[in-house]
Amino acid sequence: MDVIRIKDLAIFAHHGVYERETLTGQNFLVSATLSGDFFKAAKSDNIEKAVDYGKICHFMHAYLTSRTYKLLETATDNLSRELLLNFQQLQKVELEIKKPEAPIGLPFNYVSVSTVKERHQVYVSIGSNIGDKNKNLENGIEAINKLEGCKVLEVSSVFKSKPYGNVDQEDFLNGAFLMETIYSPQELLKVFKELELNAGKGHLTHWGPRTLDLDILFFDDQIYDSRDLQIPHVDMANRDFVLVPLAEIADFKRHPVTMKTVRQMLEELKASSPLYIIE
Repeated sequence: MDVIRIKDLAIFAHHGVYERETLTGQNFLVSATLSGDFFKAAKSDNIEKAVDYGKICHFMHAYLTSRTYKLLETATDNLSRELLLNFQQLQKVELEIKKPEAPIGLPFNYVSVSTVKERHQVYVSIGSNIGDKNKNLENGIEAINKLEGCKVLEVSSVFKSKPYGNVDQEDFLNGAFLMETIYSPQELLKVFKELELNAGKGHLTHWGPRTLDLDILFFDDQIYDSRDLQIPHVDMANRDFVLVPLAEIADFKRHPVTMKTVRQMLEELKASSPLYIIE
């Protein structure tokens, strides 16, 4: 990726815990490292295709002077997110806000808070076996596409499959899609859980019926483990109803641990296990 750096942009604003900071104000210094693909601008020498760093400086100035935050952490996190939302050419924002006049009472240079925000490409499995299944899938994808900071890029065909596990229930409709998001894995998981809950009944039984089921399969090439989320999805290599639609849009995608492609995982599963896909 190409990089633009803005160093120590001076901004007088009203952020801080103490009343004198929010009333009187003080100087802040903002530095940003902005990454993206600037190839078209470089080759064409056309300002219309370039990232306007002057506009970005004015945006950061306007953002920080029109708001008051107690914590630098909040100001830094919110501003970095807004830069990605408002400047689509940016893929990654590394932001640092310095506070050289912090009320510490001892000699120092500055206090600063830094954060990194970027766009992520995420592959997701989607399924439903309650009610109008096709409509549930469509509504789920539409809801994700409407979320700030999220964009659905590609959607697979819909496949019918037998239920996974030994729970007596209707057949599923399954698909997969690729999305772009500025959310972290845990933030995206929280959003998906809310969408599943809002969709209606289901999720009361392990491997049971679902109005809407959303599973994160890949998140860039990250390996992520927490109590409630593992990425890549730990059981995807055993699920043809995941791999079949995923292979339609990402047969080339390589598992960051096993280094097998989605197509390889699917072919190995077909050779070793009965399939759940029936259409």
